[in-house]
Amino acid sequence: MASTLHGKPAMARDGRGFDSLQLHGGKKMEATYWNGEPTEATRVVVTVGKPMAPTWWCADLEGHARRAVEVVYGGETFFLDDEDGSGWAKVTEGHGSPNWPHSSLPDSSSRLDP
Repeated sequence: MASTLHGKPAMARDGRGFDSLQLHGGKKMEATYWNGEPTEATRVVVTVGKPMAPTWWCADLEGHARRAVEVVYGGETFFLDDEDGSGWAKVTEGHGSPNWPHSSLPDSSSRLDP
């Protein structure tokens, strides 16, 4: 069990060797990365926006609700598709590496949940 310092989260190792945050009350939040750098990433639900091209993988999903990962990196916010868990796997297990596959969602996608 991870310790806390003055009620704040502390880093711990999970069974797979990845760092994770142990939050007060036992809630666990995995550390997230983009390009190997610690980064804010959150699982969200989005409305898929207008694709950049009619041939883009998500062109037929415009206007549909979809599970996604919101990544904030380098002053930019963008969404990764997470219907199959691949978006979350990229920012946790894959440390956001360019070698780890993902599917981007259009920049015009918007969060449905607060």
